[in-house]
Amino acid sequence: MQKEEKYQIIKGEFESSDVKSILFNFLTNKIKFHEMRNFSSLERNGQPDEISLNSIERLSQIKDQVDEIILEAEKLNKRLNVLAELNIQIID
Repeated sequence: MQKEEKYQIIKGEFESSDVKSILFNFLTNKIKFHEMRNFSSLERNGQPDEISLNSIERLSQIKDQVDEIILEAEKLNKRLNVLAELNIQIID
């Protein structure tokens, strides 16, 4: 059985400072989650959690790229349009 639900999490135009606050908060929390997961794996198993390490790297790169876009918008005194969708699937 496969079921999928989609939710609009963020949709609209925002000031760059609001985008930075919203997206950086989300990305920072995701990075912290994976840092704690990796730390837990190191403590329990003596092995790093490779999935979490990869996620930390990927999320950090995304955060840097988002920061570049926000800085560009600030330089141009422009607003940002942001669309974020959450897809959830029940899988077998």
